[in-house]
Amino acid sequence: MELLLIILKGVIVLGVNIGFGYILSECIHFYLFHPRKIVILNKIDLRFTPGLVFRKKRQLITYLHKLLIDYLDYAKRDYFHVNFLTEYENKLYDEIFPLITKYINKDWIPEFISKKLDSVLSDLTWMLIYKLSRTLIPRLLKELQVEKKIDLLDTKLDIYKFRDYFDEYFYKYFLQFNLVFFAIVGVMNMVVFWILYIA
Repeated sequence: MELLLIILKGVIVLGVNIGFGYILSECIHFYLFHPRKIVILNKIDLRFTPGLVFRKKRQLITYLHKLLIDYLDYAKRDYFHVNFLTEYENKLYDEIFPLITKYINKDWIPEFISKKLDSVLSDLTWMLIYKLSRTLIPRLLKELQVEKKIDLLDTKLDIYKFRDYFDEYFYKYFLQFNLVFFAIVGVMNMVVFWILYIA
């Protein structure tokens, strides 16, 4: 009877380990995909709701909308209003202008003409960058209806399909790995338990 009780306790240790592996896997799945909407508890939004994937999708769409609106807003302002667009234009100028001047051989050109040429090239480079970032790209964004495409992306990003793919190609194997891993840990714990009990 005592031997049967020892074996039973060892099996319980094994079962607890396997159960922990299963619960851990289910908790990760739950954290990613459940619940679908914000849960409000006593007029307070419950943290970590909705599930991580639903949260990140909403954040991505919001971020893309904000980025587009900010860019179009900054493009309307003049250069002296410092923002991320003016900083980007300055970096672009610092990259492009040295490349242009590098390939123009000025050894045979008189110095006053060389300075004038540098000034003209500098103005042309700046004007090209400015026209590109402030006129051409905003026009293209409007003509390509990028804002509508972001809204379309919101509807096209089907989380349920993603969950099906996730379950089929990742979660199934992750669950199996966890169960095997925790079963091995459970067997080791069971053996240790028996050794300690007998000793």
